[in-house]
Amino acid sequence: MALIDKYVPAFSFNERHAVLVDAPGDKVLDAILGFRPEDDPFFRAMIVLRELPMRTARVFGGDGQVSPKVFGIDDFTLLEHDDREVVFGLVGQFWRPDFGLARIPDGAAFAAFQRAGFVKLALNFATDAQSDGRIRLTTETRAFAFA
Repeated sequence: MALIDKYVPAFSFNERHAVLVDAPGDKVLDAILGFRPEDDPFFRAMIVLRELPMRTARVFGGDGQVSPKVFGIDDFTLLEHDDREVVFGLVGQFWRPDFGLARIPDGAAFAAFQRAGFVKLALNFATDAQSDGRIRLTTETRAFAFA
């Protein structure tokens, strides 16, 4: 059973991708755990576009609030990882300008979360050794919307 199955066994949406990697599985997972998407210029540009309405409203609304930090990997909770898979979780109301994030401290809190009007999202990266020595890296995103 994949670790992601523990956190979002049923889902309203999922998307899965895979690629063959010429590197040891432990190095692949280390790179994933160390990756900072907000350091990527394309990711930053897309998040700036996504957050533009919220930031514009704050500037012209004059509410005196400081703009929040840019959305990034720190908004996710590392739910669990082992020697072949890592799972991150995020809970929010992603249609809201500020993402409506709920703070989730750990995997147990994520698994237990069930609140109407929120979406629970899990993102995993899993490695699988291939017979030719390469690693098949798979990523899956699952989302479950609570009605």
